[in-house]
Amino acid sequence: MLKDFSPCNYPVLYQQRGAIENVWKFLKMHLWLDQPIAKSMNGVVNKIYTVLIARASVYSCIFWWEAVR
Repeated sequence: MLKDFSPCNYPVLYQQRGAIENVWKFLKMHLWLDQPIAKSMNGVVNKIYTVLIARASVYSCIFWWEAVR
């Protein structure tokens, strides 16, 4: 991917590094992506979707349990 950029674009990428680091910190903290299993982009995206679905299921069960009690 970096070979597609010219050296003139490197400062822009460096400026966006902070935003990329914040996104990765969010993924690690909230989506349990400390050590991604997959190496490909498709595998990482599938992992994110799986974790989002699992967390939504857990939270919906918690809210349901609180409503039933």
